[in-house]
Amino acid sequence: MPGWKTVVWRLIRQQAAEQNKVYQSMLVMNGQHTEFNRLLGLGNELLQQRQGLVNVPLRLPQATLDDKQQSALTKTERELALSRLKGEEKERARLGYAAD
Repeated sequence: MPGWKTVVWRLIRQQAAEQNKVYQSMLVMNGQHTEFNRLLGLGNELLQQRQGLVNVPLRLPQATLDDKQQSALTKTERELALSRLKGEEKERARLGYAAD
């Protein structure tokens, strides 16, 4: 039967081996995180470059509407809003629009 010193020594070596495994695993995980962050940075850089290519002013200035056109647009927006409602909510909204 081994003495208590031998048992303690074995436990210390076993604990050191387990700590070494954990340390090695953390090194691998750290390397994987570093690579992931590098790839993520490259992806972000690529997106920024593409965004720079797209930031050309393509939008035309908005045309001003006459009263008839503005009225038709407002009516269409109200009809769309009413089409999304049901029951009492729809009737209240319709009455509110009629009051305008």
